[in-house]
Amino acid sequence: MKKIYYIGLLLCFTFGVPKIVNGAVPTGSITKPSASVLLDGCLDVFVDGDGIASAGAGAQAAISPDALLVYFKTADNVCWCDADYSGTWTTPVGAEDSLWIDDGTVPRKYDAGDHIIVGSPTIGATGNILTSDYFFAYVNANGNGNYNSGEDIYYEKGDGNWYLHYSPGKYTIEYNADDADGGNLTLTLYADTDQNPKSFDFAIRTHTVTVPTGNITYDWDITNVPHGSYYICLKMDDGTPANIRYAYSSHKITINSYPYIKVSNPATDVWIWDDYTINWIASDSDDNAYISLYYDTDTDPSGFAGTIKTGLREDTDTSYTWKKDSIPKNIPYYICAIITDSQGRGSYYSYSKGCVTCIDEPELKLSVTSTYTTINLSWTSLTPSPDTLKLYRGIYRNGTFVQFWWDDASHDYDRISLSASATSYQDTIATTNYEDRIYYYVVASYAGDAYGPFTSNTVNEMLIPFPPNDKPTKLDAVSGIGVVSLSWDDNSTDETGFYIERKKKGIDYSYAYIGSTTTGSTNYDDTTITGGESYYYRIKAYKTYPDTENTKAAEYSNEAFIDTLPPIGGLLGKEGGGTGCFIATAVYGTPMAKEVVSLKKFRDEVLLKTTMGRDFVELYYKTSPPIADFIRNRPGLKAMVRESLKPLVWFSKTVLNKN
Repeated sequence: MKKIYYIGLLLCFTFGVPKIVNGAVPTGSITKPSASVLLDGCLDVFVDGDGIASAGAGAQAAISPDALLVYFKTADNVCWCDADYSGTWTTPVGAEDSLWIDDGTVPRKYDAGDHIIVGSPTIGATGNILTSDYFFAYVNANGNGNYNSGEDIYYEKGDGNWYLHYSPGKYTIEYNADDADGGNLTLTLYADTDQNPKSFDFAIRTHTVTVPTGNITYDWDITNVPHGSYYICLKMDDGTPANIRYAYSSHKITINSYPYIKVSNPATDVWIWDDYTINWIASDSDDNAYISLYYDTDTDPSGFAGTIKTGLREDTDTSYTWKKDSIPKNIPYYICAIITDSQGRGSYYSYSKGCVTCIDEPELKLSVTSTYTTINLSWTSLTPSPDTLKLYRGIYRNGTFVQFWWDDASHDYDRISLSASATSYQDTIATTNYEDRIYYYVVASYAGDAYGPFTSNTVNEMLIPFPPNDKPTKLDAVSGIGVVSLSWDDNSTDETGFYIERKKKGIDYSYAYIGSTTTGSTNYDDTTITGGESYYYRIKAYKTYPDTENTKAAEYSNEAFIDTLPPIGGLLGKEGGGTGCFIATAVYGTPMAKEVVSLKKFRDEVLLKTTMGRDFVELYYKTSPPIADFIRNRPGLKAMVRESLKPLVWFSKTVLNKN
């Protein structure tokens, strides 16, 4: 008997303990997705669904992914009060955003006659009239193209959002499991790019169930999931390793950002006789999408009048100069930009708000500027000298430019007689009438009552919405890792927001628009910088008038210059770190202070030698520059921080001495 025991023991040591299979193995399946699914990975936030004057959001009606949404129009008169100036829909306690339908008594300011949709605005609160410029959209339940109180409103969030299509931010997975032995199973859902259970991309959820389960549903939050195509795998574990089984979905879920583009220039109608620069804003967070430019006589993308440029790239191109020789003359054209995702996500298009009309270079060249109180016109003297000059002034009405007729005074414009020698005119009509209108001007020469032979180009202008003293001041820039933080003083009272412009250091670079903020903002984070580059910044306030939708910007702020920090890899890639200790340098006044030198040496010889230490240094470089900038010019705070750093300086010296 002992021999049998020892032989068995020897076999166990040689071949391992035999596995004992515990009855039946688990079974199960993934029933959804049952077909290929394509999602943008973004979340459209539900704002309101009852239209009742209350702070609550009301009930959300059932809506399927990709359901069509509609942008608000000026005629809907829906105002948004961005209470915390975040530029997005937020409802923090004490600073809740709100929406109301404005009755027009006091435009863009909440009063007792307005109808609250959601929130609790205070009397006099300022709002923005919602249009396609804002990412609010609604479900037009009755299909009439107008917002009706009670229709569900959403805020479309996130880069890559498929705008005007509902993005739920989740996908409902359906699955089941069973085991003939009964009892419990531990189920784990995985996302997997292939159908090989030896490795998974990441786990989705794990839970314990009693079998049989029936169909289980799980709402998978996809807003932070890496973009890609995934099978769903179900792992079934009854506690016996040999019995573990896997089931895969038959189709994949693909999460892929939708490309976005918006033509920002021309923003109004322009008449040109030279090369013209088209500008746009584009994004596609998981792809370097392609951009094509076209010109068109209408805003129907089913056909274009002609092609401007193809093959532009979303990651590198934000403007294109349209050569005058390739622009057909005397026809107003909209600019259409189409962005196409190379990963098959589709295309998105945008039309300019204004038209470009290329004219022959005029002999009488008219130019225009404006102030808070006047529109100023000037032109060169003419040879031969005419008998008289007449200035034609028209207004942009209902989206249509007023046409001028030289021999008929009955049309809807003004004709102002000027002397033959005049070379300028100061117009104050906008101040006394409609400061929210765009005024158009042409100067024509006359011999007696006969028109000709000179006609100027057409120019247009609005009054600057704020006096000079109301422009933003004290613009300052602070660099962090991958970001430049701007701050300024807001001196205007009713701006719609601020335009942010940037240029690289060097004579070959000029300012370009990079973003905007909402009313009352005093800061902006530029995350589109290239680390290690030097930049100039400037900003200006702008105002959009709700009755006409016309927008005008005011004077620029001061210029702010910044040398940005190199990328984190450049800071940590070698001994010495490539830069100093920001906070310590700020409080001790110089990077050569012995305390700063000791801390830098501790960083290089101790922290950078370990993974945890490198992570800490990386976090420090990302967060410390604005803190150091805040401390630098506050003597009392500097003294307090110096005291708090003393233990750290002592510790660094102690460790270095031991080493």
